[in-house]
Amino acid sequence: MKHSISIYTAQIKLLSLCVLISLTACADKSAIRDKERARYDALEEELINAQEVEERRRRSELRVAQKLRQLDTENSAAALKRMQARRQAETVNDSDSTVGNSDANQFATAATGPVVTQIVVGQPSTDRAHIWMLQDYANPVDGSMLCAVVSAPVTVKNGTLETRVSVVISSDTVFLRTDATFDTSVPEIGYRIDAGIPIAFDHFLNELTAVVDDGYERLLSAISSGDTLRVAFAYLPQLSSAETHVIELSLDSMEQAMSELAQCDADASR
Repeated sequence: MKHSISIYTAQIKLLSLCVLISLTACADKSAIRDKERARYDALEEELINAQEVEERRRRSELRVAQKLRQLDTENSAAALKRMQARRQAETVNDSDSTVGNSDANQFATAATGPVVTQIVVGQPSTDRAHIWMLQDYANPVDGSMLCAVVSAPVTVKNGTLETRVSVVISSDTVFLRTDATFDTSVPEIGYRIDAGIPIAFDHFLNELTAVVDDGYERLLSAISSGDTLRVAFAYLPQLSSAETHVIELSLDSMEQAMSELAQCDADASR
């Protein structure tokens, strides 16, 4: 009898242990499911945020392209109007000998009218072969020295204020550096190579530095096959809300400079 009770007790304990193990396994599976669900939710949120950022970038670049096309059209129309006005003034001078020089000048001025320029274009005061040079440059992020291809500084006037602007290209980031405060609220700002789609700044490191890092590969790919780099930006304050500063840089010497940059980075990593 005692032997039967012992066997029964052992069976009860074994059954209890099995139930306990089963409950523990279920609890572990539930915890794993909760962790996986949280991980998937986080990944989904990250994907949605990335899609929203890309959509904002695309809209900004489309606005830049539309504005530049509009400005090109307006500049062409203004040039045609000035040419027609000069021809009219010359016709009046030739056909009407009674009109004095002062009257002809007044006619030409009235026919031409004021030309409102929405783009201020600056170019470096150096020859095209020396626009881009390899330099040891202080990293705008932390001040450490890095190999960088730096453009010759361009003087840009914002009213009576003279500012200097340079493009700095490192192995993974493109900086636009100036000595005046950027207006970070203007959407139509960034880079454009030839007639390609504009590439907007990714963000501003500080009030003097605009950064492209996420779009670095796309920007460098366009630069490697382009002839002219245009950079559009705005200052705070601007002379008017309709004005955007644009600098133009030839890319003639870029291939050699980027080759030197790659070699400099290779030497620094040894």
